[in-house]
Amino acid sequence: MNYEAVLEVKNEQDIKFNVGLSFDRKDPSKSTVKFYDSRYDFTELGQDTGASYYVETLLERVYGEGGLQLWADIPEWYIDETPYQKFLVALQEEIEEWIFAANEDAAEARLES
Repeated sequence: MNYEAVLEVKNEQDIKFNVGLSFDRKDPSKSTVKFYDSRYDFTELGQDTGASYYVETLLERVYGEGGLQLWADIPEWYIDETPYQKFLVALQEEIEEWIFAANEDAAEARLES
């Protein structure tokens, strides 16, 4: 698991999910996130919940549309609306930082050539 960043989000049952962010430098709209339940140590981030999304898909959701169910058969793998919305803000900020850094790197490379 090589993620550019790992974010955290806790649901209202106080279950912490680690969220691995894979940033696609060529096409940021193809960047993905993957959710892990930190209570289980199957991997360094926890148990893979099977929930993986394009960042763009998550950020298209409008505030007030509820939370996010990570796996239908496991009720505690639900991120309630308030923590989910806070997570989306943190995700947006992380993506903006990566885009800014990628643009700076590209500009620097052009200057060096």
